[in-house]
Amino acid sequence: MSQGNSAGEVLNCICQKPPSLTIGSSLLDTFAAVREKCPALKELFVPDEIWPKFYNWHLWSDDEAHHESALLLALGRGHLSSITSPVHRYLLDSGRINPRVRKQYINDLQEEWMDYSDPLERHEKFRMFYGRVVELQCAEWLERHGWGISDLEAFREKGSDIEAKNASGDLTAFEVKFIGQDDDGFGTVLKGFRGEDAYGRSSLDLAANYLLYRVYQSAEQLQRSAASTRIALVVIDDTYDTFERLLKCRCINWANPTFVNVYDPFIEREREKNPNFDTELKVILGSINDVWILKRSSGNQFQLMFSQRSK
Repeated sequence: MSQGNSAGEVLNCICQKPPSLTIGSSLLDTFAAVREKCPALKELFVPDEIWPKFYNWHLWSDDEAHHESALLLALGRGHLSSITSPVHRYLLDSGRINPRVRKQYINDLQEEWMDYSDPLERHEKFRMFYGRVVELQCAEWLERHGWGISDLEAFREKGSDIEAKNASGDLTAFEVKFIGQDDDGFGTVLKGFRGEDAYGRSSLDLAANYLLYRVYQSAEQLQRSAASTRIALVVIDDTYDTFERLLKCRCINWANPTFVNVYDPFIEREREKNPNFDTELKVILGSINDVWILKRSSGNQFQLMFSQRSK
């Protein structure tokens, strides 16, 4: 896959080393100045048609859910480049969106999730938006670890998220799933903001079921790929340590995957939709070659925590 921009063009963009916040200027004003000079922001993430809404929304404080743009937060915390770099690398061509990028993919990457009035709906839309960001970050992570990116879902429908070749030239298909804060966890946070009882306890059993379900989703989608190797790639946010504890205790038997027999409304709903769900879990997970689990830490750094093949 030919990349849109050279490494030099990416490094020379203002987003890679944005100016520091100066006395008398706000983070929003600094972001506005960077956006004017960065095509990743101005052409894709926050184009002119949504910029007024984006700007005006951040003029007031979200006291209910404390939501704020992921891009704005990244700028304030000094790692905006970790979000914009893969966009420059894969989706832009001479400062414009590559015409091969699908319209739906462009829409998914526009940061307008905060435009929804209901906090829970905003949270759901944010997860969809950031899932796309993580997908591109994973492609860049693979490339930095010696893989050659052959194709991306950004350029074709119904394919795997990423196709890449290793040093031997073998083609591998990756399907990426991002696990951040779930709706129930976010609901607990909202209660805390409102001064209500916000006690909650993370369950390893429920986490194991959910992780298996997301791998199942990846494996099911990877069945469409003709690549010789297929890998489910799950990214877990390190602010939620339940999954890290789950991996350390080796609670999942990947050779014979089964859902934990606890009351789990989420899995029960899936069983109602598909009576063969449990049987299909083993068959479909058996159709892929590996499961990789990456941890995303502060500054959008990625670390491989688990590989089924090398466990």
